[in-house]
Amino acid sequence: MALEGSKVRDVIELKIPSAPEYIRLARLTLAGIGSQLQLSFDEIEDLKIAVAEACTNALLYGSQNNRQEEIIIRYLIEDNKLTISVLDNGSGFDCSEIAVPNPEDLTPGGLGLFLIKALVDEVNILGCPERGTEVTMVKYLSEGRANV
Repeated sequence: MALEGSKVRDVIELKIPSAPEYIRLARLTLAGIGSQLQLSFDEIEDLKIAVAEACTNALLYGSQNNRQEEIIIRYLIEDNKLTISVLDNGSGFDCSEIAVPNPEDLTPGGLGLFLIKALVDEVNILGCPERGTEVTMVKYLSEGRANV
């Protein structure tokens, strides 16, 4: 579904303190972008949930609720896709260590990355001890929607 030679149209970057009350700003920004791109209500809601999950993980595991740390949310609008990256300054982690949750033994927490993967078209997670973690989520756009 990916088109070669996708052209970047706009980059919006949001830096928020690592505090739960600021995650709504990432969701509101995404709602505005999604509306501009003429995404459906359901598509916008799915993306808002995915971004909130990624921000919550950055807050809990990246900055460990340290309000002095920043979470960066980058929205990249291209001709054929919307790419959203959530970055933290934590110690990073190895994605291969994430176990598939057992549906018979669900406990609070631990489902965020699986939920994100279910709600977006592509997910890439880069963890590096020196730079923290970057969760990149891609939503492909129908032809012509990015040209609004």
